[in-house]
Amino acid sequence: MKIKSLFHWDENPLLPLLVFATAGKVLFDYAHPKADFLIIYGSILLGLAIGIQLAIRKSKNPHKIAPFRSILSCGLFLFLGFTVASLQRKPENISSHSGYVARIQEEFGPTASGKIRCLALIEKIRTTQGWEPISEKAILFLDGNPGDFPNGTQLVVSKQLTDIETPTIPGQFDAKQYFGRQGIRFQQFIPKGQFQFLSEKKPQWLRSKALQTREWMASTIRQSMPNEGDAHLMSALLLGVKRNIDPELKVAFSAAGISHILAVSGMHVGLIFVFLLWTFSWLKSIKRGHFFFSITIISCLWFYALITGFSPSVLRAVTVFSILQAGELLRKPSWPINGLCLATLILFCFDSNLVYDVGYQLSFTAVYGIVSFQRPIQQLFWIKNKVLAYFWNGTALTLAATLGTFPLILYYFHQFPVYFIFANLIAVPLANFIIYGGIGLLVLSPFPAISHWLGWIIHWLIALFTGFIKLICSLPFSTIQSIFFPIWFLGFLFAGLIFFQLWLRLEKEKMLRFGLVCLCTFLFSFLGYNLYLWKRAPSTYVIRTKNEWMLAGIQGRQASLVRLGSEEVKGDKSFETKALKEGLHVLDVQSVSNPGKDFSFDSKDSGRKSSLVFQSGKSYLFLGNYLKIKNKLDTKIQIDHLVAVSQGSKSIQKALVFFEPKEIWVDWSDQKEKEWRQSGQFPSIQVRNFKRNRFQRIQ
Repeated sequence: MKIKSLFHWDENPLLPLLVFATAGKVLFDYAHPKADFLIIYGSILLGLAIGIQLAIRKSKNPHKIAPFRSILSCGLFLFLGFTVASLQRKPENISSHSGYVARIQEEFGPTASGKIRCLALIEKIRTTQGWEPISEKAILFLDGNPGDFPNGTQLVVSKQLTDIETPTIPGQFDAKQYFGRQGIRFQQFIPKGQFQFLSEKKPQWLRSKALQTREWMASTIRQSMPNEGDAHLMSALLLGVKRNIDPELKVAFSAAGISHILAVSGMHVGLIFVFLLWTFSWLKSIKRGHFFFSITIISCLWFYALITGFSPSVLRAVTVFSILQAGELLRKPSWPINGLCLATLILFCFDSNLVYDVGYQLSFTAVYGIVSFQRPIQQLFWIKNKVLAYFWNGTALTLAATLGTFPLILYYFHQFPVYFIFANLIAVPLANFIIYGGIGLLVLSPFPAISHWLGWIIHWLIALFTGFIKLICSLPFSTIQSIFFPIWFLGFLFAGLIFFQLWLRLEKEKMLRFGLVCLCTFLFSFLGYNLYLWKRAPSTYVIRTKNEWMLAGIQGRQASLVRLGSEEVKGDKSFETKALKEGLHVLDVQSVSNPGKDFSFDSKDSGRKSSLVFQSGKSYLFLGNYLKIKNKLDTKIQIDHLVAVSQGSKSIQKALVFFEPKEIWVDWSDQKEKEWRQSGQFPSIQVRNFKRNRFQRIQ
């Protein structure tokens, strides 16, 4: 195959079809078309398809009509995206119920609070009409000990399912979106007295065996390694179990630009694939050996995907390698881009939310970047020395993968690792040796003496590996941080990369000019957006968390976070600080506290004191539990904001006898707020409810 033909649509017909299928999914999620529209649209496409096919058969010049068939194919895949999204869409609300039956699919171990975190399948809900079947996934936090909830354990819970809350603070981690794209809609904390075990246990046999195998592998690694830290890193690299890794090490991986090593994905599956090819190569020598060889390789790959939890990145990699191996079995030529797109379309039909998964997007663009850019970059220099050629080929691979992924890295992670090329050139080979060492540990587990000896070798490799990562992070200017821009800026970056790819493939100078125009447009747009942020007018926001009220003052790209009614200061790692940086694109957040002064009419009853806070010329009265005042005041006390920390409407009514606020801040349900407004007792006072929106601008 010629190099230039790699870019032609004729050689990779699934690429534009994948683009239109993805567009159909996105359009459906944002436009929510009705069923009758889909029926009409699909009928029109079907009629056009039949008409064009008949016209091609009867036409003397079918090549003139063929482009219309290509356009129609794109329309059909747009309809495929609509249809798949429509079929996989679940009703937003489930029936009113008082309890449910859940079957544990996987126990993830204890959390910091001591709760046992589990993934569960909701099988039934208890309504007024009895038990109704249902199929939903939920994250449950249960009281118990590790090992109490193995796969297949069935529970009856006497609580109503609660949706995962949508964050209302800009920049806050969106758990609803994150878990929703994995098919998980509910999350619940369940005390010990509100659930009971059922005697019936019907674990999914294949999944149960896979989890047992993964636990055996993790246990074997722990027994063979000198310390737990090494075992946890090995389990992450080989099995995808990342929950026990040191958080600081995760940050170091990200800052060095090698976080993809921790995510079990294409590189890891590729190493497993090569190991399987070598292990089962003897099958080719027997009768019909190629058939048994390919079936064995594909089966092992999918079992590996199962024990790693079917993560999207592993699914993508396993599907691609399975398609490539199946192509070899069928004696078909392998086109990497087409194989990648076919794998994506297959996964898309099972889970259309895959297109939103950040890890999957990075995996896809990395593979696409390697296929598109590695060979042209590698051919820029011809190196005869084998050692230098090895390093240059690794550099070309790293550059190609980075060219494909760096727009997404800039947008999602708001940082760019400066030394990523050097870091990957050393870290990737070391990670490969460590992964192969882990496979060796499992193979040699029946021989403890040898496996422990190998464990010490891997220990020193891991020490070298982590030491190198920390060295990269300690270098000056190792990471460019706080890179923020709107999502539509990505269009300029990807367009520039596509034109740059065309220039490398087709060697047309105008493609280079188009690419430079796109990249310059992105650069000037980025500079203009940052100038707008620096010139931003001062503003003040209120942040309401579960137990606190905070003021966020924004001016330009600087922010102050004031913790009202408390003496403690929010740290740089607090989610409020991170939310301000990512949500409002500020560079620096100064955290202070303002505990205010205790305020009470009754000095004998300290438990009922309120707190009066003055901040930036405004007064905030945090209402105590009650205000039982015997004597009336001649004049009401003027305050700007009366903050009801946990009080009902009656307590506020009592407070309004003595205070005259401009605003009242509450944290009430919709029904409670409705009843308050319908009472009409204080129509002139504005009421702000922070129950639905916990981030509001006040000036």
